[in-house]
Amino acid sequence: MTFFSPTRLKFQRRQVKILIVSSLYHPNIVGGAEKVAQNLAEGLVARGHEAVVATTSPRRHSEVMSVDGVRVHYVPVRNLYFITQNNGRSDAVKALWHGLDTYNPFMASSLGRILDAERPDVVNTHNLVGFSVSAWSAIKSRRLPLVHTAHDHYLLCPRSTMHRNGKNCTEPCSDCAVYGGARRRFTKLVDIAMAPSRFMLNRHLSAGCFPTAERKAVYNCCELPSELKTAGEGADHPLRFGFLGALHSGKGIDLLVQAYLALPKGEAELVIAGRGTPDYERELREMTHDRPEIRWLGFVPHQTLLGQVDVLVVPSRWHDSAPVVVLEGMAYGIPLIGSRRGGIPELMGEGTGWIFDPDEPDSLIRVMKLAISSRSVLAGMSERAGERARRFSTEIMVSEYLGAFSRAIQHKN
Repeated sequence: MTFFSPTRLKFQRRQVKILIVSSLYHPNIVGGAEKVAQNLAEGLVARGHEAVVATTSPRRHSEVMSVDGVRVHYVPVRNLYFITQNNGRSDAVKALWHGLDTYNPFMASSLGRILDAERPDVVNTHNLVGFSVSAWSAIKSRRLPLVHTAHDHYLLCPRSTMHRNGKNCTEPCSDCAVYGGARRRFTKLVDIAMAPSRFMLNRHLSAGCFPTAERKAVYNCCELPSELKTAGEGADHPLRFGFLGALHSGKGIDLLVQAYLALPKGEAELVIAGRGTPDYERELREMTHDRPEIRWLGFVPHQTLLGQVDVLVVPSRWHDSAPVVVLEGMAYGIPLIGSRRGGIPELMGEGTGWIFDPDEPDSLIRVMKLAISSRSVLAGMSERAGERARRFSTEIMVSEYLGAFSRAIQHKN
């Protein structure tokens, strides 16, 4: 990384200058949305455009860095704590945090200074946690074109998941009505609204979001490796199931562990990559303390996990918009077992694996048993997964975004 003095940054304008606003960015990446924002920024620079990023920082002061050719403004979160530091906080403190994060004028001021210094042609907001929808006010008060990408349920739910007490919300709860209602009112400021799956876009539209915006589903991208893994290779070992992601009940990791423990011993192995809270990780490990064939890798690059497994399981309980792990698995030619939630079936398409219903008892167990007994079909699924992954290349995603930016700029003019 290269550090710059914010007062000395002078760059020649390229074809289009885009400011990307993302709650988190390298090196503070937690989930897929941050990966997408980084891939987009770097892809725009590779096309000859100028991409600048505004993101939050756990530090108490602002700083500007160059990250792989992208100028990144890191600003402190002017709230009670940093975005990822909510564990152990009382409900009252969390409520206050979410209240301020509904419309945070202090963060609007921070973003406004970046907008005035950079003077972009168009602004693309992604996850807004930490910034709040006040970012949109700062953008539109400067008459800048605004494109928003809805990666999750932030505009509808303070937890961004619409999942509470182990269940998906079918109607807004009291918290969603208060926080989400206020946020939705500001969606009228958005010129073009996008989401990484038709499911997530339609969910926002059904809730009354983006009443005047142009709308479009633009899928996330994934890294395409030079060589695909052929599923079924190494058939001398039991079938290896894998999990990659946050160790959280909403992601269904406990559902997967319980289903695996119900399988006959010796027929399969399980490899788990990801992190969770210490208490939850301890609970999961206690469930499997007498099963040495279950391996816990911790937080590792996705390539490390995907190189070790035959089938990737995405067992989400909540409605994941468009899990990047689905795309990563297909890109590596790994057949999938995905839950019938959110955009997961939409991303998988036909013939790349199996779908199960997490609300149906033993559904995952049955599908895992089917995978074990169907090793002969894995090679075909692997090939189809690799072919489908080509639809989610960085080049395609960047082209879709550039089209949206061009339309937003034309609308302004």
